[in-house]
Amino acid sequence: MPLPGVSNLEKSPGPALASRWRACGIDRAFLRRMTEHPDNLRRPLTPAREAQFRDDAAAVLLRLFFCAIPTPAWEAEAAMGAELLGAVRECGLLLSDGDRLTAPFHLRLIRGLYLFSDYLNGHSEAVMGAGETTAILYQAGCPTHAVQRALDLGCGAGTLALLLSRTAAHVVGTDINPRAVALAKLNASLNGIANIEFRRGDGFAPARGERFDVILSQPPYYPNPQGESIETYLHGGVRGDELAWRIATEAPSYLTPAGKAVIFASWTSGRPPIHTPDLKVLELSANRRELHGTRQGITVLAHTPAGEAWHAEREVSADRWGEITRAAIEEIFAVEDYLLQPNGGMAFEVSEGLTVLKEGTQTVVQGAPGSWVGTLPVDEATRAILESPNAGHPPHAVHAALRRGLLKLSGKPRVNAPSQSR
Repeated sequence: MPLPGVSNLEKSPGPALASRWRACGIDRAFLRRMTEHPDNLRRPLTPAREAQFRDDAAAVLLRLFFCAIPTPAWEAEAAMGAELLGAVRECGLLLSDGDRLTAPFHLRLIRGLYLFSDYLNGHSEAVMGAGETTAILYQAGCPTHAVQRALDLGCGAGTLALLLSRTAAHVVGTDINPRAVALAKLNASLNGIANIEFRRGDGFAPARGERFDVILSQPPYYPNPQGESIETYLHGGVRGDELAWRIATEAPSYLTPAGKAVIFASWTSGRPPIHTPDLKVLELSANRRELHGTRQGITVLAHTPAGEAWHAEREVSADRWGEITRAAIEEIFAVEDYLLQPNGGMAFEVSEGLTVLKEGTQTVVQGAPGSWVGTLPVDEATRAILESPNAGHPPHAVHAALRRGLLKLSGKPRVNAPSQSR
């Protein structure tokens, strides 16, 4: 089945359609209650038995838009009204199939936003919507405070750009695929978001000469050893990480002095570390290999004054990979800044919610729910540090506990603290 056309999407009724869904009570709780299977970018949702036989407007619109079930035109009109239905049909969000209507686009509700994308059924130009990795990147990259400008590079259907619009005064989304730009504009209109613009182009070209406080990017990262991409939204080169590497090396030129770029990719084991004299670079990696032999990673880049650059790595257990937040990344940055020039007067505290357990003769620690720190074995020296973080322990042992996320900087000076050397 060919991809549905996007040339008329600019004629969409915009917020009127989303308002109708909200008026019918189609929210996250409703979708969870009325559908049987979790999100799948290749297939529509399946209505629960109750939703299959109800004839109220909410059930009809659920089956039509979210479950892609062909629906009699008269039933759709009763649920939407003739004027709204006419506008939706004109822009191509519903297609006629005899006396029935079908929704050709994939629709999901993400953090309160209604978002259209394509079903990923093998078409090379299909536009990917939000998935599990999108959520991971958003948690890791969304700023914890208001910023002026943000960039979603390779925006696809615009999910990250639209979410960034809540904390950034102005957002730019770019994509090389004109179909992606059309769907992203549709989603901005649908959700009534005005502080955002989408531009077509390759890499950073559409934003040349501009600077951003936040850059988020999840480029295609699946390997394509045959060199012939079948699905362009998946493949990032022969190895898979070539495009991600290019974005990571170019991103610093587009950051404001205090900005951060956060890139989600799946890196090959032979890739050299990103390390330059004027950058702080944090590389987080999952300790689980994917089927094609790479490991998912989050790379965070930031400028630094001369002489204060560092490169740090953290390995995160697979069961905690979804718990990486921007706040956790900021804590790691603070730790690495401190370790570059340790201050003997700094006080430490045990990471919030950390639990120390005994398993036979072995001591283990367990991070709190929501923490990137999983379950780790520790030696007696580390256990002693956790019992009394500021008791004058050897600096190297304290630094190791900081890097493992077991300790954090308290922000308070130690009293009568001995000086520490690196």
